[in-house]
Amino acid sequence: MPNEETDTAHGTDLRQAFPVGSEVEVVVLDVDSESHRIRLSRKAIREVDENNDARTYSERQSEGQEASFGSMADKLRAAFRPADE
Repeated sequence: MPNEETDTAHGTDLRQAFPVGSEVEVVVLDVDSESHRIRLSRKAIREVDENNDARTYSERQSEGQEASFGSMADKLRAAFRPADE
């Protein structure tokens, strides 16, 4: 696994962070059949989780939008709307 894909701070001793025999959740980034190498990523797991959380949040916001108080832009438009409208 490339160092940049370990999702650890720069300079972390990877042998201490990931002792032999420890289980690690990863995403397979690439399989090179010629060199018999598999490229893995721990960082991709976090990114997938963050994207899923953001999508879930966005969906929940969209569902409740009809009953919400409106956005800041809506409030400002209403505040600055001429009185005759």
